[in-house]
Amino acid sequence: MSQTRPKADLPAGAVKTRRGLTRRDRLRLFREGARGLIVDGASRGIGNIRTPASFSLHRLAEDLAGNGVEPCIGILTGFPILLPDGTVQFENDGPIGAGMLAGAFAALGWKSVIISDHMAGRIVDAIIDGAAQNSGAGIGKILLDENCNHGTVYGRGIRSRLQTLGITHLIAIERPGKARDGEYYNMRAEQISSHIIAADALFRNCPWKTAGFADGGNEIGMGKVGIDRIAHYVDKGSTIVSRTKVDYLTLCGVSNWGAYGLLAGLAVALPDRRDLLFQFLSAQTNRKLFAACKDAGAVDGVTRRQTSTVDNIPLADHDAKIGAFRALADRLTR
Repeated sequence: MSQTRPKADLPAGAVKTRRGLTRRDRLRLFREGARGLIVDGASRGIGNIRTPASFSLHRLAEDLAGNGVEPCIGILTGFPILLPDGTVQFENDGPIGAGMLAGAFAALGWKSVIISDHMAGRIVDAIIDGAAQNSGAGIGKILLDENCNHGTVYGRGIRSRLQTLGITHLIAIERPGKARDGEYYNMRAEQISSHIIAADALFRNCPWKTAGFADGGNEIGMGKVGIDRIAHYVDKGSTIVSRTKVDYLTLCGVSNWGAYGLLAGLAVALPDRRDLLFQFLSAQTNRKLFAACKDAGAVDGVTRRQTSTVDNIPLADHDAKIGAFRALADRLTR
């Protein structure tokens, strides 16, 4: 699958230095450069959806950077893939981004917890090991089982556990969201409800801020842009569209790119921590986490095989996307 290498050009008139700019000024310029960058090169209908609700990356970065109060972030990921032989495995889009974020958050001194299905436990362990610099310090995990329904004692217990941890933000990366009929679907409109643990309730009527990185219309957060738009631009969109909303939605060409973009946005918001964040926003980290996911059984969600791709896009193109985000952040923080 041929891809166009992304460019890191700033919008016309953008200031190339941070001197005299407020954090909000820098993030406004970041928004202008990142909005196209985060979807370009994936050849998906989702890239045609351009509304104020479809890109909130800069606002999420500003919220996390905050005013000196350290956030505590939950990262929900895991999308089951039905393999041709009838078995199920989880895809590599989502966990890679989750690992990059969790590692960076730990380095910043922020607490985080990766949340996924118990069936994806090996992948979660692999990305935590791959992301952590100090034996997993600052990165926790919660594995959900079939009892995780908000109306059950167990389901309420998960919510209570997040509150006890002091979660301030909950981010979904490539996580299926409930459709209008209450079921879960993959991009082929095949029902996957029996292979996913329902976690949408964690994003409703909750005390924490919520965010979603999505690329197909069927993920948590897509309810923010509306059913009609998804049905128009996405194949089988009227069936698969998720109704679950978030505070900060960012539509991506590949959901992992949302993690790349958030790390770049945080580098712009926290320029004194830029070099630290760039340790995680790197091709080396991306490939390390890709290899860890592959060793744990993760597959490409499009090819449904263990190819050297994510969403059928070669790793070199993901590396180039990282480089473009780094260049954008660098030019806004010099």
